[in-house]
Amino acid sequence: MQAAKRGYEAWLRRSLMLSSFVILPMLSGFFSAACGEVPNSPHALEAGRVQEDYNALLDSLATQPLENRLAALQFFLHRHPNCAAAYARLLECYFGQNQLSHAEAFFDSISKTPQHAVLGSWMLAKVFVKQERIESARAAFTRALVVAPPSLLLLKDFTEFCQRNRARLDPQALIAATIPRREDRQSAKALLSYHHQDYAHALEFFQKQWVQSPENLALLQLLADCLLQMRRNLEAAAILRKGLAQAGREKDFAAQAWFLTSLGLLKQREGIFDRAQYQNAESFYQSAYALAARYDDA
Repeated sequence: MQAAKRGYEAWLRRSLMLSSFVILPMLSGFFSAACGEVPNSPHALEAGRVQEDYNALLDSLATQPLENRLAALQFFLHRHPNCAAAYARLLECYFGQNQLSHAEAFFDSISKTPQHAVLGSWMLAKVFVKQERIESARAAFTRALVVAPPSLLLLKDFTEFCQRNRARLDPQALIAATIPRREDRQSAKALLSYHHQDYAHALEFFQKQWVQSPENLALLQLLADCLLQMRRNLEAAAILRKGLAQAGREKDFAAQAWFLTSLGLLKQREGIFDRAQYQNAESFYQSAYALAARYDDA
């Protein structure tokens, strides 16, 4: 149980960053895998193969030294420039070795090429956030946001940046000035509410979006987290199980681990009143730990 709980805690620290960088959903529809192609594009059917390639890459990284991991991830990005998870994993490798200057140089370079403009600028912004270079981060986020309609996760990172730096930046004004499309600005404002812990307002917006995109894993995660924060446990459990099933269909083990750990948290909460629920929590934690360990070991 303790090992599983440690896996759970480690996973939550990473996955709610990731957010889930783990996935790259678009607001209008989520592609079928964490490393899939842009939704509704002619290449959407390739998404499953890209996800399988990425999972195989993670398995191979576990036995390689750091320099080989960096090279393998960089090569993968050139083959699959829309795979947000690979960008995030590369960024984590750089951060883990405190190679911020190398990360800045790499992402700055690829962000200048059309196929990497959005994700390269997004990761570059996160490097600048890590370095506390606020104006540089704002400029990099702006480049990522204007190239193409932004993903929900890019908007999530951008609005979190705005919220954390609200003493120096006016989040509402920055959203109005930076995000071209009205519907994306509405999403950004809902995400500001989420970061401000106004979960009821955020939930109302996310529920409307989910009706249009019921298989969108990012929306399912946000919905579930809002419901968990609001202690609406039965509704949260239903959303978490939908998300777990969808992540399984997409063979996205990172998202599966997120939903499993969240179900474990919910069952642990219920165990205060029903001790038998602790056994359910343990099984969820152990399943999540196995998946998280596979990811972390890489």
